[in-house]
Amino acid sequence: MTALLVAVGAALGCPARYLVWQAFNSRELFGWGTLTVNVVASLLLGGVLAHVAAAGSSASATVLIAFCGAFSTYSTFAVETEGMGGWRGAMYAALTLAAGLVAAAIGWQIGAAG
Repeated sequence: MTALLVAVGAALGCPARYLVWQAFNSRELFGWGTLTVNVVASLLLGGVLAHVAAAGSSASATVLIAFCGAFSTYSTFAVETEGMGGWRGAMYAALTLAAGLVAAAIGWQIGAAG
């Protein structure tokens, strides 16, 4: 049953990532789409993990965690960071990491409260 729940989450997450990436990316060499999916995934994961820690594991948590795994992307983040190079790449990496940590903390607060 767990494998089916993971498959459902991943089947929803991957197309969602593509749609967000298409909506937010422009012709510029800055990965707004990748930044968006990674920050949203951090927010969701923070909330889910806090909720699961407080209430115990559930099927919906499995689906959401699988969704976030397919929705977020480290490999594209790495390729975009390398492609930007220099100060732009460093700024992109710092922004992604800082925003992801803040989003996860906010998600944790929301998940712990609910």
